[in-house]
Amino acid sequence: MKEQDPRLAIAIQKSSGGGNGRLTNDSIDLLKGCDFKFRVTDRLDSTQVTNYPMDILSLRSRDIPRLLGRGLVDLGIVGLDILVESEIPLVRLMPLGYGRCKLALGVREDVEYREPSDLKDATVATSYPNITNGFFKAREVPIDLLYLEGSAELAGFRKWARGVIDVIESGSSMLTNGLDPKEVLFESEAWLVASPSLRGKNGSGEIVEEFLTRSLALLRPRLNRLIVVNVPAGTENAVKDLIPGSLSPTVSPCVDPGWLDISSVVPANDFWEITKKLKALGARDIIELEMKRMLPNGEDPDIAQIMAKIYA
Repeated sequence: MKEQDPRLAIAIQKSSGGGNGRLTNDSIDLLKGCDFKFRVTDRLDSTQVTNYPMDILSLRSRDIPRLLGRGLVDLGIVGLDILVESEIPLVRLMPLGYGRCKLALGVREDVEYREPSDLKDATVATSYPNITNGFFKAREVPIDLLYLEGSAELAGFRKWARGVIDVIESGSSMLTNGLDPKEVLFESEAWLVASPSLRGKNGSGEIVEEFLTRSLALLRPRLNRLIVVNVPAGTENAVKDLIPGSLSPTVSPCVDPGWLDISSVVPANDFWEITKKLKALGARDIIELEMKRMLPNGEDPDIAQIMAKIYA
């Protein structure tokens, strides 16, 4: 970075235990995996990255969109549920693949429910009033909304409400409180977002691009697998069709002239289907190798697309 480059501020969610704590820890792991040097403690709300022009702020999740919207923070890592609830127009850069959960409607087990209209004029408790009002208004179902800052599921257990809209992972917490998850409004995960005012911050482009490069280098191995396999000579073209890699797989001759050693990167979701097809071609000794980082190529299209969201 140039000496005159500005310092950027990135906000991460302050740990408050439970699922929020996991999202916080995953965000810290991401930043440390990018080789940013910093120190975060429970009592520290702001810390400087010592080897990069960036400060890390630990904030309550619902404060992050507000500060981004006012341009007081440049980047943020926050759950999609919080972004949607805030209704603040921010620049959504990319999902980060962790902090996954669902925003769901749970209905008391003693309440008959087939569709949202069955809750007409009923009390529905939630910590997400904007999302909840939008859900029922879109279906023209009037409700009595009970807003709770937290522990919305307690309203079902205490029979203060017939329905609850809250974040769930497996749904077990709702069941424990006498609620039956009935509708999934949407699935949430952590997102990297930017302030709309970031585009006007001189010298920020190079810092953001390097941040994206380091982040994607860590995130892409989660979506891909490195596969090494021995295949019979003569099947390499068919194998290349199965594991093409970003440009081309690496092909090396084995000591046995009848065999070739091929390595390539494949999508993680397709790994088992690809191995099945490789075996059908006579492949042997299929090995999956863990990748720590997968650096983006020059002129990476994903980075160019994300940068365009900010600076175009």
